Amino acid sequence: MTHPLHDEEFIAMMGKDSDRRTGRSTAYAFRLISDAILHPGKPIRLVDHHGTHEANKMLAQMILQIIKQTDLQYLKINQANCTLTFGRGQA
Repeated sequence: MTHPLHDEEFIAMMGKDSDRRTGRSTAYAFRLISDAILHPGKPIRLVDHHGTHEANKMLAQMILQIIKQTDLQYLKINQANCTLTFGRGQA
């Protein structure tokens, strides 16, 4: 099944910038935070759906911003390994 944001009809309807401002990266960031919290101590790989190193870095920055804005505790991003881990001693 094609993701609705990749469907040709949807892209045509939204116009040339249809891959922008859909909320997909934000939803993915929340999903990765959730995965980390649900699996304490397990590093969660931060790989954005765009598939580029730059997009991965932007995803990490978005996750850091969400963590700060929501005051979540015990989450740490390892920039070198591009992972997110939840647990005591992680903050």
